[in-house]
Amino acid sequence: MLTDQDVLYAFGIRLQVARESVGLSVEELAQRVRLCPAVMAAVEGGQRDISLLTVLAIAAALEVDCGVLLEELAHPVAEDLPTVTHREQRFPRGRKPTRPPQPNTNNSGCCCKVGGRAAKTQFLIPCSRFAT
Repeated sequence: MLTDQDVLYAFGIRLQVARESVGLSVEELAQRVRLCPAVMAAVEGGQRDISLLTVLAIAAALEVDCGVLLEELAHPVAEDLPTVTHREQRFPRGRKPTRPPQPNTNNSGCCCKVGGRAAKTQFLIPCSRFAT
């Protein structure tokens, strides 16, 4: 079975091929999806994990079905998945959900980065530079 890193790398290759097939640069796609170009490049390089909503936004920006980007990636077998109770799905590790992290509004570096504990999350934060 493929590792998580293998899946991210395979997704990145599919993303790069799809982006190049429609003639977009990394910067142009990043702007359409409202992410920093450095984050988009890291996704293509298999170095960043992204949320399902970001995958859907990328597919829409490329005008392709999201299945094109996701097909043939590893499908975990049900026995390999941990059992999660309904309560754990709602409140992992006994904590109540908190507000999602917000983009860093200071101008020191990439505006996608967030500080503190939120920086450890694997979710991409929309870049405030491209806000409408």
